[in-house]
Amino acid sequence: MARILITGAGGFLGYHLTNSLLAEGNDLVCIDNFSRIPKDSHVLELMANQQVEWHESSIEELNLSVILSEPFDYIYHLATINGTDNFYTQPFEVIFSVVVPTLHLLHEVLKQHVLPKRFFLASTSEVYASMTELGVSQIPTSENTPIGIDNVCNLRWSYAAGKIAAESALISAAEEYGFEWLIGRYHNVYGPRMGNKHFIPDFISRLKQKEYFYFGADQTRSFTYISDAISQTVSHMSHVNSANKIINIGSSNETQVREVAKVILDLMNLEGQACEEFPAPKGSVNRRVPSLDLATQILGELSFVPLEQGLRETVKWYEKHDF
Repeated sequence: MARILITGAGGFLGYHLTNSLLAEGNDLVCIDNFSRIPKDSHVLELMANQQVEWHESSIEELNLSVILSEPFDYIYHLATINGTDNFYTQPFEVIFSVVVPTLHLLHEVLKQHVLPKRFFLASTSEVYASMTELGVSQIPTSENTPIGIDNVCNLRWSYAAGKIAAESALISAAEEYGFEWLIGRYHNVYGPRMGNKHFIPDFISRLKQKEYFYFGADQTRSFTYISDAISQTVSHMSHVNSANKIINIGSSNETQVREVAKVILDLMNLEGQACEEFPAPKGSVNRRVPSLDLATQILGELSFVPLEQGLRETVKWYEKHDF
């Protein structure tokens, strides 16, 4: 049993990660201000569990000195505002939610002299996006690909810029003060309870309202079901060979957005329904496929939930919930 701190524990990744770590019998301290995802019945059930200590607050407004009075074995830092729509509509809030809480948490950990065995930062494939479009990186994209943004005026990169800064902050703190770190760059994770600001839940929500359109039909993504993403995350966090590394977390199964839309239509009994296809938003990459060579080198052969099965579970959940 380990003592573990999880920030953003009520969010999409955080909720599923909390459940996974709880099932292993760990002692959890969870932080979330529920600014993006509401306290639904699923989170309320988690909050009632005696093995979980909850703090309903933003990281920067919380008295972390009390929480950090004893060291944690592991810290999972997931708190952020995500969602493609948010990158364009509230870019300052997005970059603030990435950079400020990360710096504040790291500063408090160092100030209190309670260094964890390992500190995990949830990062994103968005940090590769500009380099992919500029032809600097290859497909599949490896972790040693140069990262950056090609146009600071493109609000799309508010999230990527924040994550690049957060990655640098973690590595700098860990190397200077001497604790292990791990950065997981997630690639298009989907599944139940992921909000509605991403393609899959957004499309499902539109179909429920009889609105038949979507964006970026010709683009491809490597969609990763949530259970696979959490399994990879937890496995890397406890593996000795994952220490002090940046690792892609995702699937290598590249699928065209149009094909995903077709499967969702079929699962919702809308076979043959015509949908209008609009261009992808400015800055959205044409292809996204992670190289999993490093991940398989460390963990061995990875298994994946088939896309249709994962979409079936996701559609089933969203048909019952307005989120």
